[in-house]
Amino acid sequence: MGREGMSRDEVISALVAMKSGDKDWRNGRCFALVFNAGEEVEEIAREASVLYLSENG
Repeated sequence: MGREGMSRDEVISALVAMKSGDKDWRNGRCFALVFNAGEEVEEIAREASVLYLSENG
């Protein structure tokens, strides 16, 4: 990250760039033990993740 660190925009841009090559699993375009459970389940998972974002362990 360097001595000065990165700006918010630089961090987000880097993350988006890394994600750009991800497989299209939401539309069944890869074999894996993942599936699209729908928007409601994804939103619940997102909320749960935020609840524990800064917790230890």
